[in-house]
Amino acid sequence: MGNCPKLSTVTDNTPSTNDTLLHRIIGPSVETGVTVCGTGARGLIDSGSAVTTMAEWFYYSLINKPVLHSLQDLGLVRQL
Repeated sequence: MGNCPKLSTVTDNTPSTNDTLLHRIIGPSVETGVTVCGTGARGLIDSGSAVTTMAEWFYYSLINKPVLHSLQDLGLVRQL
C-alpha cells in the first residue's frame, strides 16, 4: 500500500437522451471519467461531500492502493 498520484478528471458533457418527467425534475447526475492510482473509472462529482468513497471491489482491484482511513480517524463515528 502506498500513496498514489492525485485524481485526474476528464470532463464529459454528454447530454442525456432520457427525457422522462422524473429525469427532468431530478436532472442528470454529474459524472466524469477519473483515474484512480492508474485505473480508469466513472466518478460522481459531489461538491458538497466531505469524503471520497469507492466500492470495496474497486479498491481491491487497484494495483497501487491509496491509504485507507477509518471512520473513527475522520471523526465520523459516535461512541455510545
